[in-house]
Amino acid sequence: LNKGLEPFQSMPMLGVPKRRSECRISRVGHAGSAPPGIASLSGSRQVMLGFLRRLFSSDIGPPPPPDMAHQPSFPGQRIVETNYSDSKRERAFITIDETGHYRIIIQWWDTSDWNDWQQAFWGEQGSNSHTDSLQRARELADEGVRCSRQAG
Repeated sequence: LNKGLEPFQSMPMLGVPKRRSECRISRVGHAGSAPPGIASLSGSRQVMLGFLRRLFSSDIGPPPPPDMAHQPSFPGQRIVETNYSDSKRERAFITIDETGHYRIIIQWWDTSDWNDWQQAFWGEQGSNSHTDSLQRARELADEGVRCSRQAG
C-alpha cells in the first residue's frame, strides 16, 4: 500500500516536514542566522523554539506593563466607567445591568506566573459590590482600587 515510505510517513502530520529537505539549516557565520546546528524554521516551529528558549533561559526579562487595552465583557451588563489606580496595576469597572443597578468589578494586573510561564493577566476579585446610585458606585470603585489586595 505505502511502498517506499518510512513508518508513520503515510500519515499526514500538521507542521511536520515530510522530507529532510523541507528543513533549511542556516549556515554558520552569517549575521542574524541561527546558532550552529539549529535549524532555521518557520511558523509554529519558530514559535515553539522561542518558547523553549524563554523557558530554559535564566533571564526572561521583566513582566509586561498592564494591558489597559483589554476590556472584558460582563454578561447582562454594560460598562459605564473604568477607573485605574495611579500605578495602573489595579482597575475598577462600574457597570449597569438591565434593572438599573450599578456593579463594581475590581481587577488587578497579576504577574505572579511571569517567572514560570511568562504570563500576565487581569485577575478579578471574587465578590463585587453593587448599588443603585452612580455616585455611590464611584465611591465604592475608588475604595476598591485603593484597597485592592495587590495595591501598595
